[in-house]
Amino acid sequence: MHRSQAELIFNLYKQIDPNSLCLKLAHLLQFSPAVEAQTSVSKMHLTKTILGSSLENT
Repeated sequence: MHRSQAELIFNLYKQIDPNSLCLKLAHLLQFSPAVEAQTSVSKMHLTKTILGSSLENT
């Protein structure tokens, strides 16, 4: 899968079901096999999703 495809899927998931997306990203952070790249990307996406959701709700 290419990065652009992954970003498209992420953005669709974020629009359709942001709560489940946050839960899945949090799960990745908690149970990641200490692969720093996965952890940093998950943190970034989780932060964007949470901040984006809170900004949309204000």
